[in-house]
Amino acid sequence: MPDLRFHSSIAERVQPAQGALAAAILGVALSVIAFFAVSSWEDRAAERSFQTLAQDHIRTLQHGIDDYVARLAGLRAFFNATEEQGVTREEFETYARELMRDLPGLYSMSWTPRVTDAEREAFERAARDDGIESFRISVIDQKGDKAGASPIRADYYPVYYSTQPHNAASYGIDLQDGGLRQRPLDAARDNDRLAATGNFRLQTGDGNQYGFYVVLPVYKRGLPHETLEQRRQNIVGFVRATFQFHLIADAVLSGVKAPVNFFLFEMDAQATHLPAYVRTNGKASDHRVPRAYVMTEKPKWVGDLQVADRHWEAVAVPNGTSSLARHNRAWIVLASGLVITSIVALLVWSSTRYMRMLEAANAAISEQALTDPLTGLANRRHFVERLTEAFATADRTGHGFALHFMDLDGFKTVNDTHGHPMGDALLKEVADRLRARVREIDFVARFGGDEFAILQTLVKSPIAASNVAEKLVQAVAAPYRIGGVDLDITASFGIALYTAQVEGPTSLMMQADLALYSAKAAGRNAVRIYGGDAQTGAPLHEAHHSSAA
Repeated sequence: MPDLRFHSSIAERVQPAQGALAAAILGVALSVIAFFAVSSWEDRAAERSFQTLAQDHIRTLQHGIDDYVARLAGLRAFFNATEEQGVTREEFETYARELMRDLPGLYSMSWTPRVTDAEREAFERAARDDGIESFRISVIDQKGDKAGASPIRADYYPVYYSTQPHNAASYGIDLQDGGLRQRPLDAARDNDRLAATGNFRLQTGDGNQYGFYVVLPVYKRGLPHETLEQRRQNIVGFVRATFQFHLIADAVLSGVKAPVNFFLFEMDAQATHLPAYVRTNGKASDHRVPRAYVMTEKPKWVGDLQVADRHWEAVAVPNGTSSLARHNRAWIVLASGLVITSIVALLVWSSTRYMRMLEAANAAISEQALTDPLTGLANRRHFVERLTEAFATADRTGHGFALHFMDLDGFKTVNDTHGHPMGDALLKEVADRLRARVREIDFVARFGGDEFAILQTLVKSPIAASNVAEKLVQAVAAPYRIGGVDLDITASFGIALYTAQVEGPTSLMMQADLALYSAKAAGRNAVRIYGGDAQTGAPLHEAHHSSAA
């Protein structure tokens, strides 16, 4: 008779083995399924994060470029606000250099008047008498070099005033060349708006420096330019700003940390064309590859970057620090997935921690895009957003407000004498004083350098605005003691008041800028209020403030 105890002992051993094998198979199956599921989720989450980071990266750059280009509108307003005798070379250079201050990448600003052929000889002679030796209206060849006097035309658009040295090769170049330089002139004149070129070789500087320029038309004062015919007939010239994109991008994105590389192409670039600009690992790079190669990258983000009327194609790809496609968590799940409860717990923990990291990174980038890193005040972008909101509120409720532009007098002397660390400490102290002396409902920002702006809400009269400015002037002028050094500095204020006739934030900022320029011209440590609208260029009125305050 068979030994039942023998069979029983075998069964006792086989059944646990079968259970262990089944559990192992089930555990491995669940681990493999979990691995692929988590890998797929990581890919999707990482790509979503990358798309957001890339979009924020380009959006920050777009806002920075807009700030640069907006300076050109201020230069045109200067011409429009000047009496009929016109702007002198010295006045132009002084005002334009003030606009360019603390803006790396804004290569030069210039004035290009319309000159008829009948006026050409006298115009060239006047330029030489004005200190531009050997000035003549010239053309350039396909390489971008001067190629002699311009042939006879009905009219010319030569570079006449410029922030470049008086011996620069750019003086006299006729921008009406029938090609790359003329296209933006025609577009700007016919549409009364900003227009830009593509990249070209600059006429000044060492080596082959490339850039692009943006132009804005200036029409005869008092004459209409509503129709195309009127604009072509009444054009008197163009204000122009020349930029070097790589310096602008480096300045605007210097504080933005994101695992993103991006490439900038002309909008009509072909597969073999190289990018106009490359940024890798947080800085400009000379590592340029054809567009066809860049477009094979996965994942990638493709967007639009606009400079005036010209569009560029921006392509962003992850850089070497990105976490895309590493699948670290999926491998952890696979290695430790023999116990289902451990797999679930690890997945939940990893998912929560990963999402918090993404949220923290996005929040840091968003905060950085709105805050001045030195003073903790709002930056220009944040201030323009609040100013736009103030216009909407004022248009709806009728409650007025005032825009104050403030510039420190003699700040450069502090930097030159005591060094930039002392200058930075002084800017922080000035920011603290401004913040402490405005109401909670008001808004203070630093635009860069020693430029500040205050949005004063619920303003009923110019006197109310000038009273606040006077208090702030006195606060800034109080003595400082920083690091054992006594410092004295003053401030100039330009004020513009909201009215229903002001077109929007850009026009009001132009008015405040003109008022500030007037305060500077009046001897500094002064307050000026813009007294007319931006279209008529009405005179500026003095506020009730003594320069001794």
